[in-house]
Amino acid sequence: MSKKSIAVVTGIGPRTGTSFVMQRAILSGLPITGKKFIDGYTVKKHNPDGYWDTDLETIQNNNINKTVIKLWYNSLKYIDHDLISCIVVLERKNKLAQLASMYKVYRDEYKMTNMDVNISDIFYDHHTKLQQWLNQRNQQTILKVYTEDLNQEYPNIISFLERGLLCQ
Repeated sequence: MSKKSIAVVTGIGPRTGTSFVMQRAILSGLPITGKKFIDGYTVKKHNPDGYWDTDLETIQNNNINKTVIKLWYNSLKYIDHDLISCIVVLERKNKLAQLASMYKVYRDEYKMTNMDVNISDIFYDHHTKLQQWLNQRNQQTILKVYTEDLNQEYPNIISFLERGLLCQ
């Protein structure tokens, strides 16, 4: 039996282009795990082609294999890390624009969910804790791409994800 493997798409914080990469993976025919929208949580107007986030139940199910999955730092702890064959990490060069975008989306999410979150804490966790986690991994399994370069880099990203899914 072949070894299970998943390819992870994540970002150094939200609003870095992870949904765009998931949309491109779908268009390229890669198998993905995720929901276009999570009812009662995601605001469609900010990403009309879908977010493709994965809910906690799916992550904890641990029956995912040979798929591209979008995970944020706080969800990585629920995945068997031996399953992760490759990771695409997106980062925005312009952190102020990223924070502004995060606040804009949060305002609409709050209206929908009434869930109070601290955007600064989320941003900090991704910029420090995710980076620490990544530093402990095999660097050959990580592809870092700046959001501002996504249009030209997405063919390389798709190839990287494909290779990750083929890992045995």
